[in-house]
Amino acid sequence: MNKKLTLPYASHRIFGESNLDTPTWNEIKSFGRLVELAKNSTFEPETSTAFYCIEKGSLRADFMTLGGRQRSLLIFEAGAIINLAHAVLGEKSFTRFTVRKDSILWHVDNKTIMTIPESCPHLKNLCLRILASSNMTYEVALAYLDVDDFKIRFCRYLALCIRRYGDLCFSTGLTQEECAMTLGVHRATLARAVQALKKDGIIACFTQECVQILDADRLLQQADL
Repeated sequence: MNKKLTLPYASHRIFGESNLDTPTWNEIKSFGRLVELAKNSTFEPETSTAFYCIEKGSLRADFMTLGGRQRSLLIFEAGAIINLAHAVLGEKSFTRFTVRKDSILWHVDNKTIMTIPESCPHLKNLCLRILASSNMTYEVALAYLDVDDFKIRFCRYLALCIRRYGDLCFSTGLTQEECAMTLGVHRATLARAVQALKKDGIIACFTQECVQILDADRLLQQADL
C-alpha cells in the first residue's frame, strides 16, 4: 500500500491508486468517461451522482467560510477521487476545485459502486480508502487545527507533518499561498509566523521544496500539545 495512505490523519493531500496498469484502473476506464482540465481552471462536478477518478494532475478543493474567506483543506493527487461522498449520497456539491496541474479525470456514475459493485471490486475498495482518508483528514482539522491562536495552529500543522513524513525535514509540495489557505489565513499572517519560529530557532526554513524543523520539543510546546 502507498505509504502516504497509511497516515491519512496527518495528511491534507489525498493520494490513491496511480498505477494505470492495475485492475482498479481497468475498471475505472471500463465504466468511466474521459474529462480533461487545464491548469489554473476551475472545475465543478456536473451532477450529484458522479465521482471523478484522477488519472493525472492535481486538484485543490476550495471552500468559503461564513466570513467569506477561502480555505483549501484538501488537495487531491493522481490516483485520488473527488466528489465521492456527494455522489454516494446523491447530494449536490458546492465545492469548487482549482486545477493545480493539467489534469485527466474519469467521470464515473455512482451506480457503478452502488448498484453493481460486484463488477468493480477493486474500484469499490479504492472508494472506501479515499473516503476513509478524507474523513480522517477532516477529523484532524477539526480536532487539532480549530484554534484561534494562529501560532498554535501553525505549530500543530507542522507537528502533524512530522508525524506524516516521519522526519524533521520534508517537502509539503505546497506554495506558501496554498499553505495559508489550508490554515485559513492570509499569506502575510503565515509569513509572520514563519519568521517568529525562525527567530526562536524552532525551524530553519519553510518553502515549497523544503521544511526543516530544528527543535521538535519546543515546537510541541508552542503547539500546546
